[in-house]
Amino acid sequence: MSAKHTTLFQLSHCLEYGLIIMGRDVKKAVLCVQCNLCVYGGRSGDDVSRKHMRTKSICLFMPPYRPKLYRKHFEKQHAEGWFKYQGLSKAEKQMFFN
Repeated sequence: MSAKHTTLFQLSHCLEYGLIIMGRDVKKAVLCVQCNLCVYGGRSGDDVSRKHMRTKSICLFMPPYRPKLYRKHFEKQHAEGWFKYQGLSKAEKQMFFN
């Protein structure tokens, strides 16, 4: 793999994007992270015109870790919660999921 495809997880993303580390390997490298907005807020309401119901599963992100993918998920699945979370200060973000 080239360097651009092996993006390591940055710990600052936990607070910035509301993620939690779910697994590490023996060298302590992050294997997967979980969306806390899925855990605590659920996903956006079901649209009545949809043919199938939206999934209730919790989103897990695996390498390569790209903020673009986090934002895409938040905008589609947690639009209202993501908007609120972005407006919080650092201290408020630390308390948001408690």
